[in-house]
Amino acid sequence: MKRAAAALVLSFAVYLVPLVGPHDGWLLGTVILRELGGALSGRAARDLGWVATDLGVALAAQAVFGLLLWWFVGRPGWRRGLAVVAPVFPAIILLNHAFLVAVPMRFLIEPDTTPERAGWPLECSLRDVWIPQLRTSATAVAGPEPLWVLEVKAPYRYGLFSMPGCVVRMLELTQSANVYATQVAGDRALVVAIAPATGKQQWSVFDAASGARIPLDVGEGAAPILSRDGRAVVWLRPVADSGSPVHHEAVIHGVDGSAERVIGLGELGREGLLQLVEADTEAGELVLARGLRELFRVGVDGRPRAPLPRPEGVDPHPETVRFLPGGWIAWDGYREAESYRVAWSLGPGTGAHRVPRSRGITSLAASPDGRFVGLSVTSRLNIGSTQDAVYVLGTADGREVFRKYFPKYTRSSLAFLGPGWFAYTDLGGINVLGVR
Repeated sequence: MKRAAAALVLSFAVYLVPLVGPHDGWLLGTVILRELGGALSGRAARDLGWVATDLGVALAAQAVFGLLLWWFVGRPGWRRGLAVVAPVFPAIILLNHAFLVAVPMRFLIEPDTTPERAGWPLECSLRDVWIPQLRTSATAVAGPEPLWVLEVKAPYRYGLFSMPGCVVRMLELTQSANVYATQVAGDRALVVAIAPATGKQQWSVFDAASGARIPLDVGEGAAPILSRDGRAVVWLRPVADSGSPVHHEAVIHGVDGSAERVIGLGELGREGLLQLVEADTEAGELVLARGLRELFRVGVDGRPRAPLPRPEGVDPHPETVRFLPGGWIAWDGYREAESYRVAWSLGPGTGAHRVPRSRGITSLAASPDGRFVGLSVTSRLNIGSTQDAVYVLGTADGREVFRKYFPKYTRSSLAFLGPGWFAYTDLGGINVLGVR
């Protein structure tokens, strides 16, 4: 009886095993107590099955260690002591792997067994260039628009890639740590240069047709955007002597020299931080966001127009909403542990899609005619070997029409070149498929 009691008491030393993560460390006992406390209080941060599995692994390790101790206490000696001590270090490694890798993989990573689908023909490939993640605005242009690309090697020039013919024209615009494009519209790019010493920003518009840079004076701290046609730049600025909270107005500056126009936004109220999302100067309309989720459509007269739809089933941020002619597409701005979701309402149909759990959306593109939505997804976890994937959904029925897998963290970028071509990047460059 004393032998069993001694073995049982000593077996609790298992809960002193350190679990060392990339940024912190914990004792096994602390982890188990925290998980059990959360489960019993109804505030479990993890799935109850996960908590039960962690507890089961800990109890199994304690039982094995207890049996070794029971065996040792029955006839103590250095040989038996060595047999008890020898497995300790490997056991610590195994427990760290179990609690930090194996069990989390079981509950966080959703298997994706969808086979590759390669029904669209490869039209051409272009090596040593990349599709940068630039803000763009969809247009109703029927033909293929040029695609902005970026060299993957010095001098890191931007270029315009066009189809048919798989032709790229490099531009006298380069990316560096202090100079880069933020948004493109047609053959124009909004560029910011940051002074290394002061951090001051100087904005300009680069015109690819002429090679000219058009400087902008947008004021300190402003975040300008290009209009959908690239002919104007819009930013918000505080209204002088507006008190607290500060009231803002929108400034529309014609890139080609047209008169600057100021739009009062008083009818939106002063609560919450305003952010420009899109500017359609041809339609005389701005889209603004307040906070992360409220979107407003405002005319150039400053009056709110018909409210924008609130996508059901997704929690978008201003950066994760795209407006297309005749509709929109939106996806989750951030999800802690749940699956990311995409929803759309476009000409061919309305639908939704759920990305397999543990993946995030790297890039999303919609065809100008609204027929297809392309997604690039990558693992959000540093554990496991989940492959990246690029796939395209038909918006009429949500069915996949193309899918290809890549090594983990490839992080492909996507674009549609008009309604006839779909481009995606791999580790070597750009591949262009013919849309069928």
